[in-house]
Amino acid sequence: MYILMIKDKNLIPKGFYCYTLISGKCIACPYWEHLKHMIEHESAYCHYLEMGAWNSEAFLLWDMVKECGINTGEEI
Repeated sequence: MYILMIKDKNLIPKGFYCYTLISGKCIACPYWEHLKHMIEHESAYCHYLEMGAWNSEAFLLWDMVKECGINTGEEI
């Protein structure tokens, strides 16, 4: 996976999830990564937040639910 070194909020999809649906295909946020060596509910990592789903502050990442609050329309 290509890791973005510069954090650009404009690359984060709109809405409450870490993906965008385009023609029925799920396009993940470029900062979201599935870590294959982890158990399923702890297998997500956000390079923007520098947190994984194993962190109690980012536990919904495994389900691709945004934890950053960016581009939701209800910015945190």
